[in-house]
Amino acid sequence: MTHHTLSTPIDEDQVRALKAGDTVTLRRTLFGIRDATQIHMFDRGRTTRFDLAGHAVIHTAPNVRKVEKSAEHPAGYARSASAPPLRTAWSASPGP
Repeated sequence: MTHHTLSTPIDEDQVRALKAGDTVTLRRTLFGIRDATQIHMFDRGRTTRFDLAGHAVIHTAPNVRKVEKSAEHPAGYARSASAPPLRTAWSASPGP
């Protein structure tokens, strides 16, 4: 198992050097996209205004549940009780 530190955009040779079990630290820009955007891009061939080749794309859908609209939840959604605390759940670590 090897640790790799990669700066985006990365090329095919860098990706092919990765093996199952390796860990990776990505530096520079990560693009977060929602599920509907992923469907449009990957299933329906929609393109973006910029080139994503070599960049990291992560799924950023919220962990929410539908609730009755109220002053506290005007959109009718609340964080799921099983959702980890914000900011600490996926905090970046500097890597080895």
